[in-house]
Amino acid sequence: MLEGHVHLAHQLKQDAEQIIEEWETQVRQALPSARDLDKLALRDSLPHFLDELIEALSAGDRKKALRESGLIGKEHGKERARQSNYQISEVLAEYWILRNVIFTFL
Repeated sequence: MLEGHVHLAHQLKQDAEQIIEEWETQVRQALPSARDLDKLALRDSLPHFLDELIEALSAGDRKKALRESGLIGKEHGKERARQSNYQISEVLAEYWILRNVIFTFL
């Protein structure tokens, strides 16, 4: 099973920038609140989230992956909450889009 995780980690690392760019494109198309955010604000913690996911998959440490992704997700939610035009449904949609984008690259 670890070999599969390592393969996934390698694939994610190889495609990380493309994943982020595709995610950004789809989020801007799908979520009106995202259209006015600059690139850095929109991406927020996404690069860090992917890095932690890659590291956890590489190590085969599922508990760490869950813990780290939860912490990063919480911070991302707080950042979006500070943006008055963002709704919780849009934050959830961002993660749904990320999931779909990742699966298209795997």
